[in-house]
Amino acid sequence: MRRVLASVAVMALPRRRGRTVLVGALALLLALAATGCTLVLGHATSSARATATATATVAPTIEGRLAQVVRQAVGAPVQQVEATYDAQHSTVVITVTVSNGVPNTDARVAATYELVKIVTFKAQQALWKSGIALREATVVVQGLQLDEYGSQVVDAYSSAIVEASTAQHLDWVRLSADHAWDSYDHTWLREYFQPNY
Repeated sequence: MRRVLASVAVMALPRRRGRTVLVGALALLLALAATGCTLVLGHATSSARATATATATVAPTIEGRLAQVVRQAVGAPVQQVEATYDAQHSTVVITVTVSNGVPNTDARVAATYELVKIVTFKAQQALWKSGIALREATVVVQGLQLDEYGSQVVDAYSSAIVEASTAQHLDWVRLSADHAWDSYDHTWLREYFQPNY
């Protein structure tokens, strides 16, 4: 496909403009081709995924908008936000990767529990205030922990599911992260962060 694009670019350009125009046109065509392939592949199923990073500025899809809204709401502890949206069921799964170090002491575990509750609250609040119709929103917070060999790996710290009927009754402005956690439809917190040797 790249050869076809390159030959089309060469034939379309007048020869007198030189090499600079050719290189620029080829780069543009390759970027457009890569973007087009990504878009086609991203919408091949009823679910699609989008990832928001620190440099992402355009959010053309529902997944992209949801990931961007969550990233902006949560802020600093976030390394990455990934959104998977199911248009058929109007559900979203947001995976937030936080950078907080390995929770390897009692104090760090307690701080991690508080962090995931705050991140989850801000993410759920942003999702339900986004203006995008949702039936259910799941927020998974993940970060570093140690595997059975003592190596650092990224794995889930928590998950929280909020259904539309519950979200409508929550006072997102006055609610604290702890009280919200107790009001979600389903919650899970990792019990152990240390490997069992």
